[in-house]
Amino acid sequence: MNSCEFVGELLVDPLNLTTLKQVATAHGTVRIIVRSIHYSPFTNHQLPFTISFVGDFYPEKISERFSSPNYAGMIKEASAKGKGASFVCGVSINFSLKINGETKEIIEAKFKTNGCGYVIAAADMIAERINGQMLTDLHGLEDLAILAREELGPVHESREHCIDICFYALGNALAEYRQGLVEEWTGEKALICTCFGVSEEKVENLASKEGIKTVESIGDNCSAGTGCGSCQPLIQEILDAHDSNF
Repeated sequence: MNSCEFVGELLVDPLNLTTLKQVATAHGTVRIIVRSIHYSPFTNHQLPFTISFVGDFYPEKISERFSSPNYAGMIKEASAKGKGASFVCGVSINFSLKINGETKEIIEAKFKTNGCGYVIAAADMIAERINGQMLTDLHGLEDLAILAREELGPVHESREHCIDICFYALGNALAEYRQGLVEEWTGEKALICTCFGVSEEKVENLASKEGIKTVESIGDNCSAGTGCGSCQPLIQEILDAHDSNF
Protein backbone atom coordinates (compact mmCIF):
# COMPACT_ATOMS: atom_id res chain seq x y z
CA MET A 1 0.00 0.00 0.00
CA ASN A 2 1.36 3.38 -0.96
CA SER A 3 1.66 6.11 1.65
CA CYS A 4 2.15 9.84 1.29
CA GLU A 5 2.30 12.34 4.13
CA PHE A 6 0.71 15.76 4.01
CA VAL A 7 2.48 17.86 6.64
CA GLY A 8 0.21 20.62 7.86
CA GLU A 9 -3.47 20.97 6.99
CA LEU A 10 -5.42 19.24 4.27
CA LEU A 11 -8.52 21.01 3.04
CA VAL A 12 -10.92 18.37 1.76
CA ASP A 13 -13.04 20.12 -0.82
CA PRO A 14 -14.30 19.00 -4.26
CA LEU A 15 -11.14 20.26 -6.01
CA ASN A 16 -8.71 18.42 -3.73
CA LEU A 17 -10.89 15.33 -3.76
CA THR A 18 -10.66 15.22 -7.54
CA THR A 19 -6.87 15.32 -7.32
CA LEU A 20 -6.75 12.69 -4.58
CA LYS A 21 -9.12 10.41 -6.49
CA GLN A 22 -6.80 10.60 -9.48
CA VAL A 23 -3.93 9.52 -7.22
CA ALA A 24 -6.03 6.64 -5.89
CA THR A 25 -6.98 5.55 -9.41
CA ALA A 26 -3.36 5.64 -10.58
CA HIS A 27 -1.86 3.82 -7.61
CA GLY A 28 -4.66 1.58 -6.44
CA THR A 29 -5.47 1.87 -2.76
CA VAL A 30 -3.65 4.84 -1.32
CA ARG A 31 -3.17 5.49 2.38
CA ILE A 32 -3.07 9.22 2.97
CA ILE A 33 -1.63 10.44 6.25
CA VAL A 34 -2.53 13.94 7.33
CA ARG A 35 -1.64 16.10 10.29
CA SER A 36 -5.04 17.77 10.43
CA ILE A 37 -8.04 17.99 8.16
CA HIS A 38 -10.76 20.53 7.47
CA TYR A 39 -13.89 19.77 5.48
CA SER A 40 -15.46 22.16 3.04
CA PRO A 41 -19.18 22.64 3.82
CA PHE A 42 -19.95 21.58 0.26
CA THR A 43 -18.20 18.23 0.58
CA ASN A 44 -20.14 15.02 1.08
CA HIS A 45 -18.05 12.31 -0.53
CA GLN A 46 -17.11 8.74 0.26
CA LEU A 47 -13.32 8.73 0.07
CA PRO A 48 -11.79 5.95 -2.10
CA PHE A 49 -8.84 5.65 0.27
CA THR A 50 -7.97 5.45 3.93
CA ILE A 51 -7.14 8.58 5.89
CA SER A 52 -4.97 8.14 8.96
CA PHE A 53 -4.25 10.94 11.40
CA VAL A 54 -0.86 11.86 12.79
CA GLY A 55 -0.80 13.69 16.13
CA ASP A 56 -3.81 15.30 17.81
CA PHE A 57 -6.80 15.85 15.55
CA TYR A 58 -9.69 16.36 17.97
CA PRO A 59 -9.53 18.17 21.31
CA GLU A 60 -8.77 15.77 24.17
CA LYS A 61 -12.28 15.52 25.61
CA ILE A 62 -13.83 15.03 22.18
CA SER A 63 -11.23 12.43 21.26
CA GLU A 64 -11.88 10.41 24.42
CA ARG A 65 -15.59 10.08 23.64
CA PHE A 66 -15.10 9.64 19.91
CA SER A 67 -12.57 6.82 20.28
CA SER A 68 -14.77 4.67 22.51
CA PRO A 69 -18.49 5.60 22.46
CA ASN A 70 -20.65 3.56 24.81
CA TYR A 71 -24.11 4.33 23.44
CA ALA A 72 -23.80 3.89 19.69
CA GLY A 73 -26.53 1.82 17.99
CA MET A 74 -30.31 1.77 17.73
CA ILE A 75 -32.87 0.33 20.15
CA LYS A 76 -34.99 -2.32 18.43
CA GLU A 77 -38.19 -1.75 20.38
CA ALA A 78 -37.80 1.96 20.98
CA SER A 79 -40.51 4.07 22.58
CA ALA A 80 -39.53 6.97 20.35
CA LYS A 81 -37.06 7.97 17.66
CA GLY A 82 -35.87 11.36 16.48
CA LYS A 83 -33.63 12.57 13.68
CA GLY A 84 -31.47 15.62 13.20
CA ALA A 85 -29.42 16.74 10.20
CA SER A 86 -27.02 19.50 9.25
CA PHE A 87 -27.09 21.28 5.90
CA VAL A 88 -23.59 22.55 6.66
CA CYS A 89 -21.89 19.19 6.25
CA GLY A 90 -24.62 16.71 5.30
CA VAL A 91 -24.43 14.82 8.59
CA SER A 92 -27.45 13.09 10.10
CA ILE A 93 -28.05 11.59 13.52
CA ASN A 94 -30.81 9.43 14.99
CA PHE A 95 -31.67 9.05 18.67
CA SER A 96 -33.76 6.14 19.93
CA LEU A 97 -35.24 6.02 23.41
CA LYS A 98 -36.85 3.36 25.56
CA ILE A 99 -39.09 4.95 28.18
CA ASN A 100 -41.06 3.43 31.05
CA GLY A 101 -44.59 4.71 30.45
CA GLU A 102 -45.57 4.51 34.11
CA THR A 103 -42.53 6.00 35.82
CA LYS A 104 -41.45 8.22 32.87
CA GLU A 105 -37.88 6.98 33.28
CA ILE A 106 -35.60 6.84 30.25
CA ILE A 107 -34.48 3.24 30.52
CA GLU A 108 -32.17 3.33 27.53
CA ALA A 109 -30.88 5.87 25.00
CA LYS A 110 -28.78 5.23 21.92
CA PHE A 111 -27.70 7.07 18.80
CA LYS A 112 -26.62 6.33 15.25
CA THR A 113 -24.81 8.83 13.03
CA ASN A 114 -22.59 9.23 10.00
CA GLY A 115 -21.08 12.31 11.62
CA CYS A 116 -17.64 13.38 12.72
CA GLY A 117 -15.98 12.97 16.09
CA TYR A 118 -17.69 16.05 17.47
CA VAL A 119 -21.14 14.64 16.70
CA ILE A 120 -20.27 11.22 18.08
CA ALA A 121 -18.78 12.67 21.26
CA ALA A 122 -21.74 14.99 21.88
CA ALA A 123 -24.33 12.29 21.18
CA ASP A 124 -22.54 9.79 23.42
CA MET A 125 -22.35 12.28 26.27
CA ILE A 126 -26.04 13.16 25.91
CA ALA A 127 -27.09 9.50 25.83
CA GLU A 128 -25.02 8.80 28.94
CA ARG A 129 -26.57 11.68 30.83
CA ILE A 130 -30.21 10.89 30.02
CA ASN A 131 -29.95 7.15 30.65
CA GLY A 132 -31.83 6.52 33.88
CA GLN A 133 -33.19 10.07 33.98
CA MET A 134 -36.84 10.89 34.60
CA LEU A 135 -38.52 12.97 31.92
CA THR A 136 -39.70 15.28 34.68
CA ASP A 137 -36.08 16.00 35.65
CA LEU A 138 -34.80 17.08 32.23
CA HIS A 139 -35.70 20.76 32.76
CA GLY A 140 -36.47 21.29 29.09
CA LEU A 141 -32.95 20.10 28.12
CA GLU A 142 -31.52 23.48 29.11
CA ASP A 143 -29.39 22.09 31.94
CA LEU A 144 -28.19 19.28 29.70
CA ALA A 145 -27.15 21.74 27.00
CA ILE A 146 -25.06 23.69 29.49
CA LEU A 147 -23.55 20.48 30.85
CA ALA A 148 -22.66 19.32 27.33
CA ARG A 149 -20.59 22.42 26.68
CA GLU A 150 -18.83 22.04 30.01
CA GLU A 151 -18.01 18.36 29.59
CA LEU A 152 -16.94 18.56 25.96
CA GLY A 153 -14.81 21.63 26.51
CA PRO A 154 -14.40 24.65 24.22
CA VAL A 155 -15.67 24.02 20.70
CA HIS A 156 -14.93 26.27 17.74
CA GLU A 157 -18.00 28.10 16.45
CA SER A 158 -17.69 26.21 13.16
CA ARG A 159 -18.42 23.01 15.14
CA GLU A 160 -21.35 24.28 17.21
CA HIS A 161 -23.80 22.78 14.74
CA CYS A 162 -22.36 19.34 15.52
CA ILE A 163 -23.70 19.63 19.06
CA ASP A 164 -26.88 21.42 18.05
CA ILE A 165 -28.08 18.64 15.74
CA CYS A 166 -27.71 16.13 18.58
CA PHE A 167 -30.10 18.12 20.74
CA TYR A 168 -32.40 18.63 17.76
CA ALA A 169 -32.58 14.86 17.22
CA LEU A 170 -33.18 14.21 20.92
CA GLY A 171 -35.88 16.89 20.97
CA ASN A 172 -37.60 15.23 18.01
CA ALA A 173 -37.52 11.87 19.78
CA LEU A 174 -39.11 13.37 22.90
CA ALA A 175 -41.70 15.17 20.76
CA GLU A 176 -42.60 11.89 19.07
CA TYR A 177 -43.02 10.22 22.45
CA ARG A 178 -45.22 13.07 23.68
CA GLN A 179 -47.38 12.92 20.55
CA GLY A 180 -47.96 9.21 21.09
CA LEU A 181 -49.16 9.83 24.65
CA VAL A 182 -51.45 12.66 23.53
CA GLU A 183 -53.04 10.41 20.91
CA GLU A 184 -53.64 7.72 23.52
CA TRP A 185 -55.04 10.20 26.06
CA THR A 186 -58.68 9.51 26.98
CA GLY A 187 -59.21 12.27 29.52
CA GLU A 188 -61.91 14.90 29.16
CA LYS A 189 -59.54 17.83 28.78
CA ALA A 190 -56.87 18.12 26.07
CA LEU A 191 -53.44 17.27 27.42
CA ILE A 192 -50.53 19.56 26.62
CA CYS A 193 -47.73 18.53 29.04
CA THR A 194 -47.41 14.76 29.27
CA CYS A 195 -44.57 14.91 31.80
CA PHE A 196 -46.67 16.65 34.46
CA GLY A 197 -50.19 15.97 33.20
CA VAL A 198 -51.05 19.64 32.58
CA SER A 199 -54.07 20.33 30.40
CA GLU A 200 -54.39 22.89 27.64
CA GLU A 201 -57.21 24.49 29.62
CA LYS A 202 -54.88 25.02 32.59
CA VAL A 203 -52.38 26.91 30.43
CA GLU A 204 -55.16 28.99 28.86
CA ASN A 205 -56.51 29.91 32.30
CA LEU A 206 -53.08 30.98 33.49
CA ALA A 207 -52.74 33.20 30.43
CA SER A 208 -56.20 34.75 30.67
CA LYS A 209 -56.81 34.93 34.42
CA GLU A 210 -53.29 35.27 35.79
CA GLY A 211 -51.90 37.33 32.93
CA ILE A 212 -48.92 35.01 32.41
CA LYS A 213 -47.11 35.78 29.16
CA THR A 214 -44.03 33.56 28.99
CA VAL A 215 -43.33 29.84 28.79
CA GLU A 216 -40.93 30.14 31.70
CA SER A 217 -43.63 31.66 33.91
CA ILE A 218 -46.05 28.90 32.97
CA GLY A 219 -43.42 26.41 34.05
CA ASP A 220 -42.88 28.21 37.33
CA ASN A 221 -46.60 28.08 38.02
CA CYS A 222 -47.58 24.53 37.03
CA SER A 223 -44.32 22.85 35.83
CA ALA A 224 -45.60 22.48 32.26
CA GLY A 225 -42.68 22.58 29.83
CA THR A 226 -40.02 21.95 32.48
CA GLY A 227 -39.74 18.21 31.86
CA CYS A 228 -38.67 16.96 28.43
CA GLY A 229 -39.55 20.38 26.99
CA SER A 230 -41.32 19.03 23.90
CA CYS A 231 -44.52 20.92 24.76
CA GLN A 232 -42.84 24.33 25.04
CA PRO A 233 -43.61 25.35 21.41
CA LEU A 234 -47.29 24.47 21.98
CA ILE A 235 -47.41 26.47 25.20
CA GLN A 236 -45.93 29.41 23.29
CA GLU A 237 -48.64 29.05 20.62
CA ILE A 238 -51.35 29.24 23.28
CA LEU A 239 -49.76 32.36 24.77
CA ASP A 240 -49.38 33.97 21.33
CA ALA A 241 -53.02 33.18 20.47
CA HIS A 242 -54.15 34.71 23.74
CA ASP A 243 -52.13 37.88 23.15
CA SER A 244 -53.52 38.26 19.64
CA ASN A 245 -57.08 38.23 21.01
CA PHE A 246 -56.38 41.14 23.36
